[in-house]
Amino acid sequence: MAPTKIAIVGAGLGGLAAALFLRRAGLDVAVYEQSTAFQEIGAGIVVPPNMVRPLRRLGLAKTLDEFAVRLEFAWEFRRWQDGRVISTTPMGERCELMYGAPCYVAHRADLREFLRSALPEETVRLDHRCSGVTQSRKGVVLEFVSASGRMLHVEADAAIGADGIHSNIRDSVTTQEEPRFSGLCAFRCLVPADRAPEMARRPVHTLWLGPGRHFVHYPISAGRLINIVAIAPAGDWRSESWTADGRFRTWRASSDSGTGGCISLSCRPRRPNVGPSSIERRWSNGRPDAFRCLETRRMRCCRFLRKARRSAWRTL
Repeated sequence: MAPTKIAIVGAGLGGLAAALFLRRAGLDVAVYEQSTAFQEIGAGIVVPPNMVRPLRRLGLAKTLDEFAVRLEFAWEFRRWQDGRVISTTPMGERCELMYGAPCYVAHRADLREFLRSALPEETVRLDHRCSGVTQSRKGVVLEFVSASGRMLHVEADAAIGADGIHSNIRDSVTTQEEPRFSGLCAFRCLVPADRAPEMARRPVHTLWLGPGRHFVHYPISAGRLINIVAIAPAGDWRSESWTADGRFRTWRASSDSGTGGCISLSCRPRRPNVGPSSIERRWSNGRPDAFRCLETRRMRCCRFLRKARRSAWRTL
């Protein structure tokens, strides 16, 4: 009997991780990515213990230290006026004891390449933009378009949408809904560690809190770079982009609370909008037997997250 064929749309972190675990379960997996080449998009990302533990099951966690930074403290909240530490969360050995794995921070591009390199080269297929998906009694048919306009149809037993906020797969699962703009934007940049102050080079996830704004920094890429994210009101900014250039003077002008004074290093900031979408109430559509197991696990995960959120608010 031929293995179940799964088509994953999107070769980001979610799509690549899904491919690794589905291959481990013996399924026939292909990942389709619209980009013609992998590019260095994004900056820092937290790799928490509940992500490290699955990587251990794949036999991959041992190489995290080659590009990621293992945190000693996380969520070190500092007051914007004087730098006083409001609270912090010890990581290190305590994190291992409490959660069974350490907590890392990494460059998103490094983490994506780490996952991609663990898959056979033929699994990830670039230059495939999904333009539509239809269901049949036997499975799904996906339509792809290349950058040159070439059309391709792919049949699979099931399709997984990991294609981001403008997902074509999502529209086939649930009703279409535009993201809600939060009114905030994030100024992001990477600074060489040798140009950063000593306190920014520590293996610590630090957040400076000010009225309506906050400023985050932590080391990534094995300590060679410092990731910086500054959240501020967007004002008239409405361009949706993860790569639009920003300017320090714009950030400083928007940071009348004083947090703009934290920035004393020169780099080229990016300015993406921050706009959350609504939480989906339905994560699958069609052929319910194939998705019942995934849906059950998703509900258990949601109950766990709600419980954790309530606990966090009680702690605060």
